[in-house]
Amino acid sequence: ETVSHLPPPPAARPPPPPPGGGWGSRDAVDLAFGIESGVFELDGVMFDICAAVAYDGVRESVGWSSAFELPPAVAAHVHDGMDLTQASNAAGVSGDAKLGEGQGLIGVLSEGRVDR
Repeated sequence: ETVSHLPPPPAARPPPPPPGGGWGSRDAVDLAFGIESGVFELDGVMFDICAAVAYDGVRESVGWSSAFELPPAVAAHVHDGMDLTQASNAAGVSGDAKLGEGQGLIGVLSEGRVDR
């Protein structure tokens, strides 16, 4: 007997929009892109990761960045409800109110070797 600890598969996706638009789309749009950053926790350690999705009305492609560990002081502030910029500043890792619009936390932690 095989036992799985994986969640059940997601519900069926809605059908694609009708030709000529739908779901607020425009007729001239051939591709849709979504880019998002977020955090996840694994074994008590919080990581930052980014995802990107491209959708052409038929196919969906997903890409993931490398994840990196957040300093514990930053993670503690994220747990308290702060976003990553606020948490980085509150933890004393950065003093940049627009950290997420520039080099990002990875830029600070890598001393500019990697940026967002």
